[in-house]
Amino acid sequence: MEPDSATYKKICSLAAEFKSGKLPSEDEVANWSGQEWELYLENLPTDVEASQVAALDERYKLSESRDYEVKVAFLQLAISTGCKCYFNEVEKCLKQVGRMRYLRLLYSSLAKCSGEEKMLAQRIFSEAQEFYHPIARGVAASILSKHA
Repeated sequence: MEPDSATYKKICSLAAEFKSGKLPSEDEVANWSGQEWELYLENLPTDVEASQVAALDERYKLSESRDYEVKVAFLQLAISTGCKCYFNEVEKCLKQVGRMRYLRLLYSSLAKCSGEEKMLAQRIFSEAQEFYHPIARGVAASILSKHA
């Protein structure tokens, strides 16, 4: 059962409009919390053009967010839509943040894609694995081997 709230419905409605190229206005997002941005990003269609994802980031700078829940949700969208211009940011994130939640989300997103994204995930993991907690390292390795 979906939540029954006006805010929830409004955000989901805005996310549905994204496919047709409509970005939410500055006024519509002015007071959004990180959770509201997450909800928006998680409800965006993934069968959109990379240019739409770039336009969203150009307007709201989501790839630069200090809220890692928002940043990682945006980077997952960029990965799933094949927006390769964010791969450097994905790499930076995977090398700077060792929290298992973010590692799991980003490595899973990369591993589910084509060969180039899988190779990127393998390379980043080989370079960054020493810095991860042993349990997080094991989880990331498991994700990569599952999708090899």
